[in-house]
Amino acid sequence: MLAIQLQKVRNAGARDSQEELGEFAGHSAGGREERAARGVGSTAATAGEPGSGAHQRPRGEAAARLGAELRRLRLDRGLSQRRLTRLIGLSAHSNLGEYERGNRVPPLDIVTACERLLAVPPGHLQQLQEEARRERARARRRAAAARADA
Repeated sequence: MLAIQLQKVRNAGARDSQEELGEFAGHSAGGREERAARGVGSTAATAGEPGSGAHQRPRGEAAARLGAELRRLRLDRGLSQRRLTRLIGLSAHSNLGEYERGNRVPPLDIVTACERLLAVPPGHLQQLQEEARRERARARRRAAAARADA
């Protein structure tokens, strides 16, 4: 009985996601304006600030460019982080926030889903993601070499 109820909930969620996917291009940025009026997001502490509770990894320029582009595309389409998170299948919108701030580099499947949902040419975000991954690998090699020298 419980399994049947869970399946119904899953099916309803899938239908909701499909409906959102079909209509997301027509949404306005009104939600963003409402959140700004309430002060949500505009005055929040950023990663690395005292009291923010966030741990920040060193941001690379390429990761920051990828994050800024993801954010720009999302906002241009009038999508909230939560809505885009649901559409691409992430479990928490905080992941998307970390990607947009350049603190983390999204995996290829997330980048590909974003390209598809945000209607950008295939490979556009993938190229930025690859640059960010290479930059992160170089930084890790430098850090390992510095530890070995110490």
